Amino acid sequence: MDADIDEIFDTSPVPQIKEIENTNNINLDSIPEVLKTPEAKQLMQKLSDVGLLDSNWQPLDLSIAEQGYLAGEISSRLRIESKWKVLGMLWNKNPETLRQGNYQAVKQVKTSLFIDKLKIILR
Repeated sequence: MDADIDEIFDTSPVPQIKEIENTNNINLDSIPEVLKTPEAKQLMQKLSDVGLLDSNWQPLDLSIAEQGYLAGEISSRLRIESKWKVLGMLWNKNPETLRQGNYQAVKQVKTSLFIDKLKIILR
């Protein structure tokens, strides 16, 4: 099953975390305040390193269900209270669309591979 998960993202299962001094191309003035912490920068860089986000922290080739699930995971790990609003603002998505995407993600077999991969990446 791990081979199937790796195939989806074509990356190694556990990337090395880089020390973040200066986030690549992201303009920190344009992101929500709760995402400006060192912990948030490190998490977002990790997601960028494995190809889930681009250098501007935007989702790369993710379905709405995957984006919703990822938004929920990011918010949970960073203890963001208004998760759909914050990630919706960052990704220029309707917060309700992300919330519904998250709901759909847990019901879809296709998304279960994404969820398994994400758990490996974020452990």
